[in-house]
Amino acid sequence: YDLIRPDEAGATPEEEEAKEKRQIEEAKRRVIASFVLSAPIIIYYMLIHMFNLRHVHALYGLDLNYIYWILSTPIQFIIAWPFYRNSFTSIRVGSANMDVLVALGTSAAYFYSMIGFLFFNIDHPFWESSAALLSFILLGRFLEARAKGRASTAIKELLKLEAKEAHVLRGNQEELVPIDQIKEGDVVVVRPGEKIPVDGVILEGKSHIDEKVITGESYPVSKTVGDEVIGATINQEGLITFKVTKVGKNTLLSQIVQMVEEAQASRAPIQNLVDKISEYFVPAVVVLSILVFTGWYFGAGLPFRAGLLRMIAVLVISCPCALGLATPTALIVGIGRATNFGIILKGGEALEKAYRLTAIA
Repeated sequence: YDLIRPDEAGATPEEEEAKEKRQIEEAKRRVIASFVLSAPIIIYYMLIHMFNLRHVHALYGLDLNYIYWILSTPIQFIIAWPFYRNSFTSIRVGSANMDVLVALGTSAAYFYSMIGFLFFNIDHPFWESSAALLSFILLGRFLEARAKGRASTAIKELLKLEAKEAHVLRGNQEELVPIDQIKEGDVVVVRPGEKIPVDGVILEGKSHIDEKVITGESYPVSKTVGDEVIGATINQEGLITFKVTKVGKNTLLSQIVQMVEEAQASRAPIQNLVDKISEYFVPAVVVLSILVFTGWYFGAGLPFRAGLLRMIAVLVISCPCALGLATPTALIVGIGRATNFGIILKGGEALEKAYRLTAIA
């Protein structure tokens, strides 16, 4: 979330859309850059393991490990920097999230490989472990960001239903005014076929109004003097004049948009359960990985490298990315898709309980 100070205006839907696009583009660039750099390492080690080939330590007199080290360093510390940033933020407030496991596991693999290669002449550094893991997790984050972006288009589609301008009576003159300049108490004229710009009460005329964009009602509704009209609905036949009662964020359409936004930001009970599990799970995994290393290295007497390999495996394989990524993504996409079909959900809890429905009115 971004903070908005009291003296600042909130972002417009267009600004939010532009910001969202920038975030998705940035995630895409990170994925492309990480796979461009990691592909040679992944392909080389896959071929070695799949066909049980001997390691090629040097090519034309150059040790390949120098190349893999150069390729994996920018992935670890530049492209995957958000994992470190999120880990520091999380630990600073006394919590531990999925990013802590990712940062710990890949850092252990990277630093073991670097120190072992430079100072201890180890035969097989783990360059592919850190580079490939980070590349695939970044791909997962990009797919998540794209799914969220698609889901929030439901809100943007609702906002596009609004009229952009209205015929307002000022004195005895009729003026064409942008919708954001209409005030409560203004008198607005709507001709047949035009959109009703904001909410109000009819002063003169009678008509049938198509309200299906708001209510889902397929038949136009008869309206006369004293009846309420809703912004974004369509006046079908008669000329009407109405007094504005609600503008801006107070209109029914804006309140529906706000409800969808709140629904997407709300947390379902399953998410709270996932967070509670993560809170204890991450520290438990870190302790368990240290115990695994201690047991294999000191207890079983395996080499340092073998103990570290098992420790890294525990850290990385324990990262419950499915819980952390799938749950919020499924909720956001579910609420967004429902909105496209005219079903407005008041939150994740409503969506979670929907399978119990036995009757629909």
